[in-house]
Amino acid sequence: MIRTRGYVGVVGAVAALCLGACGEGESKSKLVDAVSGGAGASEAVTGDAATIIEVNGEQSATAGGVSFTVPMSWKSQAPSSSSRLMQFELPGGAEMVVSGGGSIGGSATANLDRWDGQIEGGRSDRTTTQTGGLTVHVIDAEGVYSTRMPGAPPPLPGARLIGAVVEGVPSGPVFIKIVGPRGALAREQEAIAAMLSTLKPAP
Repeated sequence: MIRTRGYVGVVGAVAALCLGACGEGESKSKLVDAVSGGAGASEAVTGDAATIIEVNGEQSATAGGVSFTVPMSWKSQAPSSSSRLMQFELPGGAEMVVSGGGSIGGSATANLDRWDGQIEGGRSDRTTTQTGGLTVHVIDAEGVYSTRMPGAPPPLPGARLIGAVVEGVPSGPVFIKIVGPRGALAREQEAIAAMLSTLKPAP
């Protein structure tokens, strides 16, 4: 069963893998302030032109001209702003945001640099891979996270950011950004890597 909602959206968010081990007992991310009840796949809430459907025990998502799969434990939420196509709450208080479809400008490098600037005092690694005919540029960074935007949550120490710029999509690059406590992302690292490996152009 599929459910969509009329939110216009764009980006941010999701994905990579990399090193980074983690501490247990870290607090839940302050980024997930307003959880809208996290629906399951049969009650998915998505952005405009975005869909989620349950297939073989996973959630098959389409947004911004790409499709990918995520675990059932990642709870879809109504996008919290018009710049987001789709967003999920991950176990442990992390958040994944998907944006794009031609609504965000700048090169892959410029956007990776922007994300890199949101994490201070820690490591940062970048990789580029090919999957499903798409080029996926990934940043994996740890440190103190802050967007420095008006009204944003206070800085989050011990954070990890995994972001991906997906190129080769006819409608324009898609951006996936996952942010949360370092430990939460470490526990979801295999799932994040698996999600990225399923990226392909939408049918």
